[in-house]
This record gives sequence, structure tokens and C-alpha cells, in this order.
Amino acid sequence: MTNDIQLYQSLLTSWEVCSEKGISRDLEKPLIKLSADELKTTVKKNEFINRFNDFMYRHLDTIKNVRGEYCFTLVDSQGYLIGQKKKPGSALCWSQYSMFFEQGVSFSDESIGTNAISLAKLIKRPVYIYPAFHYSNKLKSLYEYCIPVIHKSKIYCYISVISLSNPISNALVGLLELLAINIYSESSQISYSDCEELNLSHKLTEKQIAIISMIAQGFSDEQIAQELSLSLATIKYHNQLIFKKLNANSRVDAVVKALMLNELSFYDLYSQHG
Repeated sequence: MTNDIQLYQSLLTSWEVCSEKGISRDLEKPLIKLSADELKTTVKKNEFINRFNDFMYRHLDTIKNVRGEYCFTLVDSQGYLIGQKKKPGSALCWSQYSMFFEQGVSFSDESIGTNAISLAKLIKRPVYIYPAFHYSNKLKSLYEYCIPVIHKSKIYCYISVISLSNPISNALVGLLELLAINIYSESSQISYSDCEELNLSHKLTEKQIAIISMIAQGFSDEQIAQELSLSLATIKYHNQLIFKKLNANSRVDAVVKALMLNELSFYDLYSQHG
């Protein structure tokens, strides 16, 4: 509830900023963009762009069957877009938004109005926003989930997944969070504390892997019990063991850490619930 209130207050603040700056709700293109020379300098000095591109090259194809049109973005600490990868074969669907996804575009409120990245910058935590949350009418078909890459209160960059007209699926969230982990763990400057705590001295059993796979697909405990012909109490007991082994504090956290340890594949995330 606290997070919901914080997000709502941040939305109001963002909308007020847009209104005070005189930003039109009908803007057709971003108002702020780096020059060619500024962009070249920004990209050259950014340590995350190569990791982002490499990760997308290696993994984006694994979720190509997820329904809908989506785009992953990398935005630097100042709010400028420096990298983006769309779902293979979906470029035409994004043509009306092409100017919003050019390298060098600012994702600040003053440039495109309220968006997940500007909100994540404000509250320094992951943000998921629905189309109606956007200030700009142009962006009111987009769902966004943004993760700020943070260490010791300093934001190094932002990564996000943006979905056109469809809510963001578990598969897209899973891939984005694995990208965040990849950026955290490989950086010489920042570390992801959860990675240091992962130590499966007792690996997940075959039954526990089946359960975490179904959790990844969106099954409830009741549905898992029915599918596996087990009692609800047994499923809850295994959940406790899974959470303990993965040092997880939520179902999403457990799925992400299972992905990190190769206990799950991306296919498990959408094999039945794309």
C-alpha cells in the first residue's frame, strides 16, 4: 500500500511539472534530444551499452513467441535513450512512435511527459505504469515497466520494457529482471547483493522445479495442487522450502533467482501463459 501511495504522489508531482512547464498533452515528438556529437560522447563513455546489446542479441529471440509488440530500452543516468531493441519483425508496428525511440531522446517529464523512467528516477525503485498514467496522449497505448540500476543510492542507468496495447507478460518481466541482474553483477562499480547471497547448498528437487515452473507461468497454489495431484498444504510446504533455498521474499523474486541459477529457462515463463 505504501508503494501505491508513493507512486500516486509521484504521478501527481509529474503531471504538475508537465502542466507548469506548459507541455501539451498532444505533443507529437520529444521536446529534448541530444545533438549528434553529444550522443556520440554519451554512448562512448557509457559502460552498459555493450552489455545491453550483447544480452539482447543472446536472449531476445528466446521470447519471440510472446504475444504482442514490445521494446526493451536502455536509458542513461541523465534520462537519455542510448539503446533499444524491439521484438523481431515488429518495426512497422512502432512506426508511429519512431521519434520517441531514437537514440538521444530524453525521457524526462520536460521532454515527453510522465513515463515509467521519469517516475523511477523520482522514487528510485522499479515502476510499472498503465497507459492512462502517461501525460502525453500520444503514449496512451503503452504499458511500461522500468528498473533503475542503483547502488548506494546512486542510479547508474535505467532499463525498461514497453508493450504496445497489451499488459506486460511474466516472460517480459523475467527477461528484464534478468537483464538487470546481468548489468548489476558484471559491472566493476556495482554489485547486486542478492547475487552474493545465492548459494544453493541444497538444490531444488524435481518436484520443486515443477512447482517454481508453474509459479513462473502464473499458476496459483490451488491450481498447482490440482495439476500435480497434491494437497494445498504440500504445495505451501514446498513453497517455503523453495523460498528458503533461493533466499526469495516473493514469488517473482523466486522466479528471477531460479532463472539466475538456470533452474528455469525463459521458455518456462511463457510456455502456457504467454
